[in-house]
Order: sequence, then structure tokens, then C-alpha cells
Amino acid sequence: MSVKKICSFCVSDWHFVTMLMPNIGKKIENEKVVMLLENEMTQIKNKFLEKIVLDEKLKNQMEKMNWEKTICKYEKIDEKISKNIKKNINVIVYGSQEYIDKMNKTIEKWISKNKGEFENINIINAYEAMELNNNLDFILEKHDKILNTSGEKNIEDIFQGYRKNYLNID
Repeated sequence: MSVKKICSFCVSDWHFVTMLMPNIGKKIENEKVVMLLENEMTQIKNKFLEKIVLDEKLKNQMEKMNWEKTICKYEKIDEKISKNIKKNINVIVYGSQEYIDKMNKTIEKWISKNKGEFENINIINAYEAMELNNNLDFILEKHDKILNTSGEKNIEDIFQGYRKNYLNID
């Protein structure tokens, strides 16, 4: 079993949707994609899908995804992740640093209770960039990769001169 944490930084809800859609499109057919959102995103997703030309099958799959606000309770997370569980799971968490931290603790609890039910889980934490202040290094230390509009990258490739300290940060 493998758990990989990926971080991303968004300046707005629209930026989140436009940056994430290509990544979701690549994964949605063969892997489970779960959205855990601090804010309601259904209207933005609908407007985005109206404006972009996509394969009809992919568009339908994205429309079926739950883009509603998610309450940070174990029962809700268990329900969302456990539905039609697949070998590979992508959990996308979007919101403030406080929301993401709470959700990650709940996801870690779910992982510990469901070992053996899946092979790989990618946790993509998409932070609201305007809220970060001086916490960037702390956030980068807790993640394995970074996701931006060009895809999943090594953190060092995006932030020139950055070197991971490999501190045990909880």
C-alpha cells in the first residue's frame, strides 16, 4: 500500500477548477476520484463544463462527481471514499489550511481502518494561496509532490533552491 501527498496552490475557486480538470480527466476512468471541498463548487463546475469542449463520456463522469461542500466528519469521509472503492484512489481536498489539516487527519484515520482495501491513495491538498502567509515551507515539507497546470512535479523543480528537510512534522 502506498500513500502519496501532493500539494497545490490556488488563487481562486475558478483557478482550482481549471487547474484540476486536466488531472481529473486523466485519472477518472481507471481510478476513484473523491472531492472534499470546504466550499460549494457545483455552480463553478457547471459553468466550466458549459464552456469547455470535452469528450461526452468524460464530461458525464465529471458532472456526476460530487462538488458539494463536505463536512469534516469521519462518517462523511468514509461514505465518500468507500463508495465503489478501487485499487487506486485520488482524494482531492480544497480549502483553507485549517480545513485541509482537519480533513487529512480524518483521511489518515480512514486509511488506518481500511488497509488492504486499496493499493494506492493520492491525497491532493489544494490550498487557498491567499491565506498561506508564511506557511509555505511548512506545507511543502508535508508533501511528496506539487500539482500545477502542467501536471504533477517534484517540489524542487517548481521552487528553485528548495530542499526538503525531511522533518517529522505532524
